[in-house]
Amino acid sequence: KSMANMAMVLPLIFDLHSDSIRPRHWKQLAGVCNVNTVDPSESKFTLQDMLRLNLDRHKDKIEEIVEAAMKELKIEKKLAEIETFWTAMELTYSPHKNTEMHVPQPSEELLETMEAHQMELQSIYGMGKFMEYFKNRVVEWQNVLRTVDDTLKMWTAVSRDWISLESIFLASADIRSQLPEDTKRFEGIDSEFKELMKDAISEVNCVNVCSVEGRCEALKGMRERLEVCQ
Repeated sequence: KSMANMAMVLPLIFDLHSDSIRPRHWKQLAGVCNVNTVDPSESKFTLQDMLRLNLDRHKDKIEEIVEAAMKELKIEKKLAEIETFWTAMELTYSPHKNTEMHVPQPSEELLETMEAHQMELQSIYGMGKFMEYFKNRVVEWQNVLRTVDDTLKMWTAVSRDWISLESIFLASADIRSQLPEDTKRFEGIDSEFKELMKDAISEVNCVNVCSVEGRCEALKGMRERLEVCQ
């Protein structure tokens, strides 16, 4: 190899030695260099094997592979961060008055991170070809966090309305006699909500408890009926 060629090839080899390069990128490199495989993880693979690839002839395409790998690594790390956070994140509950009943009380950390991660996933989704390899995971987490967000908002609203109306319908005999239909309606919701809470409180993981099939729809139904009682 001439000195000029080596001056071009060595920086490319250095770039390809990056932590961001994954097996799929070596496969792309093999395609660019018109060889069957490029596998540096093989014990017999040497610098000479790299030099035989004539990397200087494919400089632009190799730089594209390296650039994509670096951007993909950022996406990979961000997705791992999101997955780690929500795998461990718990939904906390606060006791209602001096009873055994609890209502959800999402932490500030949960709510702030929810908003931040949704924005970051939207940003990743907008990265086009660099996102393509991770598209299924990105879409899956967008759907998961949308479900958690929708469920928590509805759950918080139902809890607030239930607390407000409980003191009216269950504590006042006058109201119960004056509004028998609303009282009956609220008693039905009260029973349903307490049953939901009894079932929910045994699951601490936020994603799991908010992703129970039909949970968000059940809360929406309660919310609509509570609004009729108000």
